[in-house]
Amino acid sequence: MHAAIATQAGSPESANEDWAGVAAPGLAVVLDGLSAPDGTGTGCRHGTPWFVSQLGPRLLTLAADPANSPADALAEAIRQVAGLHPGCDLTHPGTPSATLVMLRALD
Repeated sequence: MHAAIATQAGSPESANEDWAGVAAPGLAVVLDGLSAPDGTGTGCRHGTPWFVSQLGPRLLTLAADPANSPADALAEAIRQVAGLHPGCDLTHPGTPSATLVMLRALD
C-alpha cells in the first residue's frame, strides 16, 4: 500500500485538530477533530489537538493487530485516552471529539 498524508490547521491562528497515520501492511487512520462551539467550553483542559494526537497512535497500534476488531480497537483506544485526563469532565457536551475513518485491508 502506498500512502501520502497532508493536513493543515483550519486557520494560521489555531492548532491543527486533525491527525492521520498509516501502518503497513494495509492500515490507515484519519481523525478530523471537532471544535466545541464558541462559548460552550469543553470540560477538558487538554483540547482537541491533544485528543487526536493521543487517540490516533493508540488506535493505529491496536488496530494493527488483526485479532482486534476495529470496534474493539477503537473502544480500547478511547478508554486509554480517557484514562490520561481523569480531572476532566468527559461527559461535557463540548469535550474534545473527532470524526474517524479507518481502513484495514486483510488477506
